[in-house]
Amino acid sequence: METTVIKKFEEIGAKVQINELTERPMRPRERNNFSIDIRNGVFLLSKSENTELQILDIDKKGRHLLLLAKIKDENLPETLRNQNAQKQRYLCGHDERDWFTCGIPNVVKTIFEAKEELKPKELRNLESNGAVKTKNKQKRHRKVKGIGKVHRQGEFMFIPTVWSPGKDAIVFKNEPMSQNGRPHVAGEVVRFGGRIVYVRGNNILEEDQFKTLQKTRPNEAKLYRVQSAEPTVYARGTIRHPDHKTLDLGEIWHKVLVNTEKQATFVRNVLFLD
Repeated sequence: METTVIKKFEEIGAKVQINELTERPMRPRERNNFSIDIRNGVFLLSKSENTELQILDIDKKGRHLLLLAKIKDENLPETLRNQNAQKQRYLCGHDERDWFTCGIPNVVKTIFEAKEELKPKELRNLESNGAVKTKNKQKRHRKVKGIGKVHRQGEFMFIPTVWSPGKDAIVFKNEPMSQNGRPHVAGEVVRFGGRIVYVRGNNILEEDQFKTLQKTRPNEAKLYRVQSAEPTVYARGTIRHPDHKTLDLGEIWHKVLVNTEKQATFVRNVLFLD
């Protein structure tokens, strides 16, 4: 089975290593039966003996594949034995300049379905009822009837609007936007709402968690910085990222949406931070 998985990755031009997890944490809630990472252009798949890997779909020309990690861990408590956690699906492939992997929150069988699931509901609604042809739905730049041209850069989607900031709005210049990994930098950004979180590296704390940390480990709490999670964001101008071609939104304000990977319960600490 693992030989087949390696062969499928090679068919899309990717290098992959599959490693067996030997050290297992004692507490069931801390079990990590499967993880996927990319280092120096190589997909690193780490699995326990309870995990079976399977390729559900492959697009050689588009250099994408859909990976299933099927986990059978009888030591997990009943509350953690759900289909989403036990059958983890990942879209893996190449996007413009680099390799990527992305958790899929719902049950899908094809790459097309996986990409549609990654679109936020707001965008899927805009593209429904024939607003965009099926063959164009997953193009990086596509026209949507009644909306205009919608763009995608990595995990971010940009929808043109007739919105404009009020005179009291604060417009940030060359502003970073991040969900996971290196931020995308927008020429101009206006943000509203969201909730306050505290961030240190990959650790993200909600306000009550941070207050507890301040009481118990005040010196460690000082290392966290305040950010806004899940805000409403509008952007215009150029959108830059080292792994992607620069996107120019021009003078039109676009609503910024982020993909749905954060809804996959097996993907940890993935938030739209701004």
